[in-house]
Amino acid sequence: MISPVNILDVRNLTVALDLGPRGTRAVLTDVNLSVDENEVLGIIGESGSGKTVLSRALVRWVTSPLEIESGAISYRGNDLLRLPRAKMQALRGRKIAYIGSDPASALDPTLPVGRQIVEKLKSIEPGISNGESEGRVIRLLDAVKMPGAKQRFEEFPFQFSGGMMQRALIVDALVTNPDLLVADNITQPLDVTVAAQILRLLRELQRDFKTAILFVSSSFGVINEIARRVLVLAGGRVVETQSVQQLLTAPQHAYTKQLIADIPRIWQNSAEAVADEVSPAAKDVILSVRTVSRIYPTRDRNRIFANQFVHAVRDASFDVRRGDNLAIVGESGCGKSTLSRLLSRLEVPDSGQILFMGEDIATMKAKRLLALRRKFQLLLQDPFSSIPPHLSIGRSGEPSPNLSTSMEGCRVPRSAIGLRRLTCHCVFPPEGVRVRPEEGRIDEASKVHGRDGVFGPDRLTYLLRGTF
Repeated sequence: MISPVNILDVRNLTVALDLGPRGTRAVLTDVNLSVDENEVLGIIGESGSGKTVLSRALVRWVTSPLEIESGAISYRGNDLLRLPRAKMQALRGRKIAYIGSDPASALDPTLPVGRQIVEKLKSIEPGISNGESEGRVIRLLDAVKMPGAKQRFEEFPFQFSGGMMQRALIVDALVTNPDLLVADNITQPLDVTVAAQILRLLRELQRDFKTAILFVSSSFGVINEIARRVLVLAGGRVVETQSVQQLLTAPQHAYTKQLIADIPRIWQNSAEAVADEVSPAAKDVILSVRTVSRIYPTRDRNRIFANQFVHAVRDASFDVRRGDNLAIVGESGCGKSTLSRLLSRLEVPDSGQILFMGEDIATMKAKRLLALRRKFQLLLQDPFSSIPPHLSIGRSGEPSPNLSTSMEGCRVPRSAIGLRRLTCHCVFPPEGVRVRPEEGRIDEASKVHGRDGVFGPDRLTYLLRGTF
């Protein structure tokens, strides 16, 4: 029997966060792992356990204020931490690919998505023709179930939904057939059907090209679908490494047992899903959507001076009553984000009405709309684009409470102490108030962005993909 070929070996990796005069804080401590050729290693842990920092450290993308203090990362016998920058750049993107969980910041907004992927492919394979490179990219876009792959090839990132951008980044990573793929929470912004297709595609890549995959996720279900062996991170330390089946049936560490115990089981017993008692005040309609439609014209590249029309939202109608929690569910690209922008008056519907407290928001004057905006809040899918990058998290949250203090009945603390108390309710570390957004995790940024969605008697909060 041929012994497996080791492709990645990590020994005693320690990464710290520089807090300036306050010293440093360990993010990863003495992490050890190995990945063999044609193996899928899953990494799981709760939010803040160090998964994303580890995945970025493996491709040497750790930047200030984070710093690799000690350890070794060996790829096919070469220590990546000691490689010259030019050699590391030659490996990254060719032999080692990385897919992150923030697709919006990874794409150039000035270039069509397909052209960006072709540009990368041609830089790695200079002899490939334009037709062959475009054909390969379009085939991969179609393989990840990109709607209208050939037409999307020439579209810009702002024309893509979050899930579609994530699929484009997956194509960007797979187009070079890498030896090692580091996938950091890539299924998080995708709906379940597309996520299943992506996992199937990754398994095919592993089978056809013997690609090793390091798959980071917060979901045991996803890890169980793709990985055979799993590593559990807790507080930046590896607490357990087992096969997936052994881990799920006989976990050893107390932290792992708690993770498994905390898996939601909302579908196990339908009898338990009893609706909350509705108060009389909850019968009042706060938001009424009446046959709302939104159509976007796009250029038809097969005809001169002609357009195609995309029906992003078609005749949507529903009511939201006081005290309701209404979920809007659908596949990536079905119009959820567009509908959320219409509801918050970031866009105006082409037809229909959106009545908030009985007033049509599409016809409101600017002064009235500004006053009304204090009564509803939009929490976006991409928190990093919603928080000023040059301000600390505490400073960025100060204006919103001040703007809201005139609202009668709204529970918003004004002082710095109250601001910290509000972040504590979001399970946010107290020292996080002083750091900038890029120093935090995506879930922490979501909590900070969501902190503005405070609640009062006449408030409405829109969660745009609320899977933080």
